[in-house]
Amino acid sequence: MLRIWDPILDVEAIRESIYRTYNDRSVLGGQAAYPLDLLEENDNYIVRASLPGFCPEDISIKADNQGILVTAHTGQNRVQQRYLLRERPEKSSFIKRIRLPINIDVDNIKVNLHNGELTIVLPKIRRERSQTIKITPSSK
Repeated sequence: MLRIWDPILDVEAIRESIYRTYNDRSVLGGQAAYPLDLLEENDNYIVRASLPGFCPEDISIKADNQGILVTAHTGQNRVQQRYLLRERPEKSSFIKRIRLPINIDVDNIKVNLHNGELTIVLPKIRRERSQTIKITPSSK
């Protein structure tokens, strides 16, 4: 059967596909696509991530001197909430490894979670790249 092309129907199908992709928390292999920013200041790197629905107990941050690993899992012990038009996903996860070009001071990292906005301040370790090396004469 021959079908007449209707661009409006195709555009509607694409719009629905995009809507499902960005509103489905199971995208990217079961992980939601949460926005994350990495900023550089003079002496710090600052990581900002929007993690709505996560509480501090859901989030884990592991740091070494070259970067951090942020993981968040929610839905384990949550009270079921129902919404009129759409139900919030019961389980959601976030995993992000951030490598940094300069070593960081893992002992002085500051973390704050306020209204679903995670802020991590990573202090840089400053090391002098050049130094003068003294040549000592050999004794023969």
